[in-house]
Amino acid sequence: MNRPLISTCIVTQNNAAYLSRAIASVERFADEIVVVDGGSTDDTEAFVRSHPKCLYLRRPFDGNFAAQKNFGFDHASGTWILELDQDEVVCEEFAEAIRPLLVRSGELGYAIRRWWICSTDPLRYVSTYLFETTWIPRLFRNEPQLRYAFPLPGPNSGTIHHEFSPALQARFVPIDRWRLLHFHYLIHGRADRERRFAWFNRVDPRCIEMNARCYLYENFSHRIQPCPAQWRDGVSVQAMPVAV
Repeated sequence: MNRPLISTCIVTQNNAAYLSRAIASVERFADEIVVVDGGSTDDTEAFVRSHPKCLYLRRPFDGNFAAQKNFGFDHASGTWILELDQDEVVCEEFAEAIRPLLVRSGELGYAIRRWWICSTDPLRYVSTYLFETTWIPRLFRNEPQLRYAFPLPGPNSGTIHHEFSPALQARFVPIDRWRLLHFHYLIHGRADRERRFAWFNRVDPRCIEMNARCYLYENFSHRIQPCPAQWRDGVSVQAMPVAV
């Protein structure tokens, strides 16, 4: 059986500190890490270019997340793509399981849920109906037809909350056992999230309720739960340090 080659694809802009943690969480199993920079003015470029597994690409961000991510996919050389946000990490348990999973896989791709982390000491996450029932296509074969489609019919334009074609997306297998750790709430306070919510609504006014439930979770029914995951930062396994 051929060894799967894994390309991790990340889009980023001015978030070098968390990007470095995302890269650290995948560098053990990823064969390459494709980073698409939307125009950073921090030390993102220097850090990415210094990493032996990283391919640095620069594409000015025009507000279309789907196009930005498709650009990265087009430059990936692996047989599989793991899509990761700049403020996410792969939990330790998933990092250990991902290559054995793909070695025996006959699937087109996998959809994964996320823990939206809200504190680090202890590690806790926000649990809502939306987060617990949403699986996102993130791990898939590197095939030309697996690119985000936009505009989409219906309530989602595809530029922000992007999707593959419905026929392809329906073939993705949900993963229940592992999730990605998403640290958006540690980087962005309430005022910052309100500004993001307003911008998203201007760009894609058909997704207002989804945006509100993601970025203004305090307005909706939710629970704060202990996160049962670990992550690897460099050589040590630990909880995420508090953002400063």
